[in-house]
Amino acid sequence: MSREELTSLAGRHLLITRPEPEALATARMVEAVGGVAHVAPALLLAPPLDPAPLREAVGRCDRFDGVILTSANGARAFLRALPPGLSPAPIFAVGPKSAAVLTGAGLPVATPEQAGDAEVLARYLLERFGRDRHYLFLRAGEGRETLVGILTAEGVSVTLVEAYRMVAATTLDTGIRARLERGEMDAVTFFSARSAEAFLALLGPDRHRWWSPSIRVAALSPAIARGLMLHGFEGVVTAPVPAAESLLAALAATWRQALPG
Repeated sequence: MSREELTSLAGRHLLITRPEPEALATARMVEAVGGVAHVAPALLLAPPLDPAPLREAVGRCDRFDGVILTSANGARAFLRALPPGLSPAPIFAVGPKSAAVLTGAGLPVATPEQAGDAEVLARYLLERFGRDRHYLFLRAGEGRETLVGILTAEGVSVTLVEAYRMVAATTLDTGIRARLERGEMDAVTFFSARSAEAFLALLGPDRHRWWSPSIRVAALSPAIARGLMLHGFEGVVTAPVPAAESLLAALAATWRQALPG
């Protein structure tokens, strides 16, 4: 992605609803091209209610055929729980962001050739390694069942362990709410279905009375976009690939195409 692709973000106010620290990284990308980033995480990171299962599972992760990680938060939780000196089973990450956390710690990691979501990773594991496998899957306590469902339907054994929790925020900054109500936000970005649901809950049931159609809504994946459309949003801008850079480029393209001439 070139800087030129994002020039139409200059002067635009973008609301970033993803959790920290990824929200801050996305904000820096927006600000680097002259945009104005507003950060309001709809989900807050929290440790497992009971850390023992995570500690025990990671402590014997060398006994599995592989460790599956579908988020940077899961990767960080894995590293915190990994005993010093233990060589884990092969690690499989959903994409480059999760993988970077692990490679930064000196651990090898495999990812699908084409960046995607949990379904892409599940298909990759089936195609590359078959069905006679037992994986350890570390994820959020409230995570989606897509990957587990695909693998177990094919006879693959999956041990699922809560690595962290994402807790819905209970308040929205009054300044951000006021800007939304005045239609002074150019776009709201969503990076997960749960973030979208949590954010819409913060807005309340009267959102439809004041939400300005000038506010663009952007989603990291088609699945997130479909959920937003069920809530009445039309023309959801969707990232071609599930990466923040792609989402921002898709938003920039909509404004660039709207320019006269």
